[in-house]
Amino acid sequence: VRLLEKGAIDGKPPLATPGGFSSRSLGASTNTALVNSEENGQQQLREALVDTDVRIILLGTKVVRLEQPFSLPDISSEVLIAGDCEADYCELDGGRHFGAAPLFKLVQGGGLSLRGLLIHSFFSTTQGSVIASFLGSDIVISDSILTNNAAMDGSVLFMESMAGNVIISQSVFSNNTASR
Repeated sequence: VRLLEKGAIDGKPPLATPGGFSSRSLGASTNTALVNSEENGQQQLREALVDTDVRIILLGTKVVRLEQPFSLPDISSEVLIAGDCEADYCELDGGRHFGAAPLFKLVQGGGLSLRGLLIHSFFSTTQGSVIASFLGSDIVISDSILTNNAAMDGSVLFMESMAGNVIISQSVFSNNTASR
């Protein structure tokens, strides 16, 4: 296990990452926001989203009862969410989307990687989507579990457009509902 040399938050020292990630493997920079807290992970993530030029990394974080989806601004941000595949999963639990706002939205060349992640009990309505990617962005999901997510009324679980890719490997999907 190596240390994430950059991206410490709130003046705290860099944290050891459960999956053995490093700033080199993540391509981290001084604009990296590392969220690793069960108590205030949601607050830290929202604060990170205020900065429109930041890479957001969640490690072993549990974020529950989301009040609003985490929609990224229309920039080339990159989000990597990683849990410990051998221990605790990074967990996003419960949330309702209204309108077309997805849980994650990336446009203009950003990228979204989900690894060792448990996403469950999200509900999207009115032609929305749980995860969206536009304008060449890629969605990569690996070693993850998606369960009990519902995308209703013309909405979809995943959406990508204009040369973006959705790549899924070694993941489990269970009891997800999508109208199309």
